[in-house]
Amino acid sequence: MTKSLTTPEYRRLCQLLTEIRRLRGLTQAQLASQLGQHQTSVSKYEKGERRLDLIEISWIADILDFDIHSLVDEVFGVSPERTLREHGIEYSAALEETDDEKGKDYIAEFKREAVRLLDESGKSATEFERDLGIGPGCLLRWKRELSEGD
Repeated sequence: MTKSLTTPEYRRLCQLLTEIRRLRGLTQAQLASQLGQHQTSVSKYEKGERRLDLIEISWIADILDFDIHSLVDEVFGVSPERTLREHGIEYSAALEETDDEKGKDYIAEFKREAVRLLDESGKSATEFERDLGIGPGCLLRWKRELSEGD
């Protein structure tokens, strides 16, 4: 396994933290002072020479006023749940029980989009279901339903 300091994701995280600090108009020394650390500590994590833990990232997020979830999305790619929401699609198990045509169409679209994103993500169905907040086995069942419908 690759050390996290050398992964593209960690390098991207450090790059983004540096960019955000600069956009907020703070020097490394100013940020370090607010963190109760030395300037060299900030310099080392910005260069990728020092590993940050989640607690430190949350402190930096508070000081630089940014949302950690957005940072994670930027580092690892947009979450499937967020992508679905941006398309105006949110899942509700209650909609599956509806007799309403609009509700049925909505759920069918959600299922198609979720299966498409699963295929593109390279993640396991279980991991993707957890990301979406849906029950285990749903995606594989939906995928089967959609392939039988073709």
